[in-house]
Amino acid sequence: MRILLVVFDINNSATGLVIKNVLGSLVLQNPELEIICNKVTNNEIPADIFYEINGGNLDYDRFDKLLLVLTRKNFKGLSWIYKGVQIAKKIVDSFNPELVLVISSAYGFPVFELGYRISRKFNIPLAIHAVDPLPSTAGWGENQQLRKSIISIIKPYYKHATIVSSTNESMLNYQKNVIGEKYIKNSFVLPNPYSPLKNNLTAPLEQKSFVYLGSVYGKRNIQHLIDAFTVFCNRHQDAKLYFVGSIDPGKAVISKHVADKIELINWTDEPEIFIFRCAILVDIDADIQHDVFISSKLTNYLVADRVILSISPPDSPARKLMQHLHNTVVVTADSKAEILNALEEALNKSQNLIDFGERKEIRNYLSPKTVAKNLLDNLNSVLTNGNSF
Repeated sequence: MRILLVVFDINNSATGLVIKNVLGSLVLQNPELEIICNKVTNNEIPADIFYEINGGNLDYDRFDKLLLVLTRKNFKGLSWIYKGVQIAKKIVDSFNPELVLVISSAYGFPVFELGYRISRKFNIPLAIHAVDPLPSTAGWGENQQLRKSIISIIKPYYKHATIVSSTNESMLNYQKNVIGEKYIKNSFVLPNPYSPLKNNLTAPLEQKSFVYLGSVYGKRNIQHLIDAFTVFCNRHQDAKLYFVGSIDPGKAVISKHVADKIELINWTDEPEIFIFRCAILVDIDADIQHDVFISSKLTNYLVADRVILSISPPDSPARKLMQHLHNTVVVTADSKAEILNALEEALNKSQNLIDFGERKEIRNYLSPKTVAKNLLDNLNSVLTNGNSF
């Protein structure tokens, strides 16, 4: 199947890392692939299939968002889109793609627009994969007028698409509801694949250590964990808690008597160091009812032979994903008392001989090879069954 893939970045962001992990296996299973992107920073994919459009940063600031609200149109990255269409013409002439595949995230409007224009101009079926919900769910507190503008902008893309996908079933159902289920022709779930560990894990270097890998922003709250860990340290004075990633101001208030036990590390290019060091990997979801987001870090946690402590609201995608993992995962609600109990339970699990065999099935489901096959099977299905337009 000849696929023209349209993305913004590969390996430079959370979404870019997801794309990189999919691409590695996608190229092996389907070599007939050409890619339009902003800038290539990954040397693991053959260079001759990339077409770069160096459009700089396409992040949306407050003015850009205000413009979205006032006009319900996207004005960001227009020259990037124009250049992309010109490149696509050359690709169509030489490669003759059977399908245009767009993979993007929140505020990826230039990427969606480019894929949409290529599909319409050259009469090629369009597939859309969104790594994030579009727009974010109401619980994240995004301005309602901005949410309406985002829906207005993305709706034509989804109505035109032959097939769409999201990273979990809750997100896909939310997206269908936002767009209007009657407009969605075909759909499927495509999870974020894990990033394979570079080395085999040995026993944790610090037996009573916990680590959260990722940014803390918006509605994601770490204070209850910090408060519970402060009490936990009264019982376990050799315990350590690491936060590795940027933290919004005011999100972490730490008592002086545990300041040497809770370490804030703004950035690292080697997160695996902390997976090797620590006994328990912590994932924190925003405490939002009916949220549909699942962190990409969780899939990476699941491939490591480490106990996972997940702080997640009831009926969350994270809970659904790990519902059969009783021996190697502890899931708790976001309250100080419950987190304190969960810290003890996770520590007890980590200090016993654990069989991580219960993760075999989920690791297979989240492997780059399986995710790439899932993607290709679904794309092939709509093309061979004549459901392209």
